[in-house]
Amino acid sequence: MNKCYFSLYHLVCIGAKVSVISRDEEKLRKAGDLGADYLLKTDRDWTAKMKDEKFDIILDSIGPALFPKIH
Repeated sequence: MNKCYFSLYHLVCIGAKVSVISRDEEKLRKAGDLGADYLLKTDRDWTAKMKDEKFDIILDSIGPALFPKIH
């Protein structure tokens, strides 16, 4: 289990609402299996769906590629 799945699992276990954004269907499936609440594809308009959400923690495993979209 890689560090992102490990972190996701622990966040779900403590009751956090977890959103996962990926272009990879397999990664989204695994995240859903671990209990993620939102599974969003990066090639769709996920920013509109998440615009009213507040985030306490952001785990980013790919670097600044998504930074401009996160406000």
